[in-house]
Amino acid sequence: MSPGCKRRATQAVTPGVAVTYVAELQPLLRDARGVVSFIEVEPQTLWRSRGSAAAPVIDHAVLDTIRALPLRPLAHGVGMPIGGSVVPDDAEMELL
Repeated sequence: MSPGCKRRATQAVTPGVAVTYVAELQPLLRDARGVVSFIEVEPQTLWRSRGSAAAPVIDHAVLDTIRALPLRPLAHGVGMPIGGSVVPDDAEMELL
């Protein structure tokens, strides 16, 4: 984890409104500061398959688009819950 990420992760966060990232909303999200506080990202939606035996990879183009938005990111794992009764796959944890 980069020092900047660690610093931001430990800062108090003011509650606000979050919108789940969908590419079609991107034009609206660029101007959403003040109305929306967070962009909710489901990490597994950024993963791309390399075949049945290979671990998935991150779509860095989409990730960079999300990073460029003027909103704070919020990870939300729907298809890969953390802290549940099923141990996550190591390759998925690495991507997360």
